[in-house]
Amino acid sequence: MFESPEMQSALVGALSSGLHHLLKTENEIGSSYRVEYVFPTKDHGETKTPMELSATESEDYNLECKAYSHLTQALSKEIFHQFETHLTTYALWNALESGNEGTAEYRKTKGKVLKKEWKNFSIQPDESLKDAVARYLHLLTELKRVDIVFPTKNLVQCFSEGLPIKWDPMIVEI
Repeated sequence: MFESPEMQSALVGALSSGLHHLLKTENEIGSSYRVEYVFPTKDHGETKTPMELSATESEDYNLECKAYSHLTQALSKEIFHQFETHLTTYALWNALESGNEGTAEYRKTKGKVLKKEWKNFSIQPDESLKDAVARYLHLLTELKRVDIVFPTKNLVQCFSEGLPIKWDPMIVEI
């Protein structure tokens, strides 16, 4: 079919290059992404094509693509643009974690602010007990997100101290 081995080699090279591009750029429902995978190199420093990967390297590549696909598909279209520069699963995961939980320094600072808010918790005069409980539970949830947990006794004491004076007779009974 082909006149020379050079033509066959050129065709295989072109197909391999095209396949390499298709493997690195995939379209899924709802989003388009590009997986940045560092392909292993040959002995003389040239990058291997997908067809030249060993079974283990091929499996690593496929797992990277699959993991990246799952993460990008979980992102809504409204926030996807914030993360499209992160081209590896590792980089994307770190960006998501940092964006949602903040850096260690941010969590530490937020923890200090939340502790202060917890110590100064009080129910507002025009606030219903239901709203106060919801606000207090939200505060406790935020504290837990930054790994600050108090004993139950302290939680009850803080809430009871935050009640208005009219509640004092009922607190004594408890």
